[in-house]
Amino acid sequence: MDKLKLKIKKLEDIILNAGKAIVAFSGGIDSSLLLLYCKRLLAEKVLAVTFSSPLQKNSEIGRALEIAKRLNVRQVLIEKDILDIPDVLKNTRKRCYYCKKYIFSEIIGLKNNYPGYAVLDGSNLSDLSSNRPGLEALKDLGVISPFALAGINKKDILAMTKNTDLSNYDIKGESCLATRFTYGQPLDKEKLKMIDDIEERLGRLGLDEIRLRIHGNLARLEISSDVIGRLNNTDIKKIVDIVKKGGYTYVTLDLEGFRSGSMDL
Repeated sequence: MDKLKLKIKKLEDIILNAGKAIVAFSGGIDSSLLLLYCKRLLAEKVLAVTFSSPLQKNSEIGRALEIAKRLNVRQVLIEKDILDIPDVLKNTRKRCYYCKKYIFSEIIGLKNNYPGYAVLDGSNLSDLSSNRPGLEALKDLGVISPFALAGINKKDILAMTKNTDLSNYDIKGESCLATRFTYGQPLDKEKLKMIDDIEERLGRLGLDEIRLRIHGNLARLEISSDVIGRLNNTDIKKIVDIVKKGGYTYVTLDLEGFRSGSMDL
């Protein structure tokens, strides 16, 4: 038995040991694969919970609703304005901790209606090696991360997703919209919505893995490195027009390309 099969066996044992599961479901590839395995192993004893706030992209929420329906999993949508939490609004370096603690406290609160259910999330082994204060909040709250416990990393998840129903979805890596702003810059609901709209419009131009990082009135665009070399003057003009209509004076293209967590430096 190869290493991945051993990891999958351990993953299945963790899920079966949970018995009943509430899955924190964002619609991203990690939580989607976890939900798929929970459905296979636990049948009707699984509930998908999706949290909707100004920090989530509209497309992400829509995909979460669609995938849960496709997998025939019961789903609860929690809609809250997380910017009501001062420690999130202030956008400090511990923002993610306070955000995750609030979200998962809300999810754990559902256990009153679902006794005996364990709360699971899709964090994987690769997440443990990056700066993710939110993982500390999950640990504090006793949330179970089956992928991480089974030693499954991001590369494993991509391999496991092939030949499943999820392979029909274009599930790109998404991150909280707050990551578009420098730490210490207070978050603003209208600006968050504008970033979501701009990135969606840029995506229609064929740009992959878009992140629009905001530094005051300057917008720094991160896209895939291989796409940068294919941009022509017409493409650049369209990009600049879209971003400037969002209210930004300066538009720059980051020549290092897309980098997850670049604002953590």
